Amino acid sequence: MVRVPALSDATGLNRQASPQPPVIVVGNLLAGGTGKTPVVIALARALAARGWRPGIIARGVGARSSLAQAFTTPPDATLAGDETTLLARGAGCPIAIGVDRKQALAALCAASPETDLIISDDGLQHEGLARDLELILFDQRGLGNGLLLPAGPLREAPSAVPLADAILLRDGAHAPVAHPHCFAVSTRQLGWVPLATASALSADEEMLRRAAQLETIALTTIASPERFFDRLRGIGLRFRSIALADHAPIDPRWLATLPAQLILMTEKDAVKCEQSADARILVARIALDVPPELIDFIEDRLRGRPTA
Repeated sequence: MVRVPALSDATGLNRQASPQPPVIVVGNLLAGGTGKTPVVIALARALAARGWRPGIIARGVGARSSLAQAFTTPPDATLAGDETTLLARGAGCPIAIGVDRKQALAALCAASPETDLIISDDGLQHEGLARDLELILFDQRGLGNGLLLPAGPLREAPSAVPLADAILLRDGAHAPVAHPHCFAVSTRQLGWVPLATASALSADEEMLRRAAQLETIALTTIASPERFFDRLRGIGLRFRSIALADHAPIDPRWLATLPAQLILMTEKDAVKCEQSADARILVARIALDVPPELIDFIEDRLRGRPTA
């Protein structure tokens, strides 16, 4: 696949041919989720702490419209999709969505002209999107069987990996292909938040104490539901699991009929259930840590300095 390269301006900062900010694409080769959303949030927050003014573009799965639209404050999930809401809230920066990433980028720049850096949640295979940096994320599945869809899990051939600027390895994953720039990123568990209140449970022990006495359902609509279920099993929970399709809506009337005293879900699921204010719901909160060396690498590349 041929990528559209960005051009350099007179200052040495890699930029698009039009006066647009540099673009970082965070993508993956595997169909289904590898956890790009928390990575994009972590990068946006880390770069903002360095003085950048980042914005995010994404496809906006589940949005009411496929046309490009920008939001300077977090939109409602029923309007813009669960992932969009989670990204905007977590990163604290403007976001634009649309099937056409170039149009989403233009919408973001028009709505937030102060933005000086764009992070694209996925878009690796979006040929028309010019980019300055490509970061490919891998989890423990690596390249699977190494075959393209439908014979395997890959959306693009493994030969794309060496062409990326860097690869990110989540939670102990190993690099499936040799690359000179590999960075480990790690998930950190923050605890559990009751959906219906603003208070947070201080530790998993409290959640375990409650769950041991209650009929529990774990419900999720993420692309890799076993990641969530395995985490719960790992802390000793017994529960009935319900995995809906990735980005599927959660009908509050159906939710109310679930025969459970406690319902566990991810933050991505919870943004679709806020109107229900179901007191049974506990939300797993996580953060993803990126090493300072990765942010140094990104800044050096964007400023045109060589990296070893």
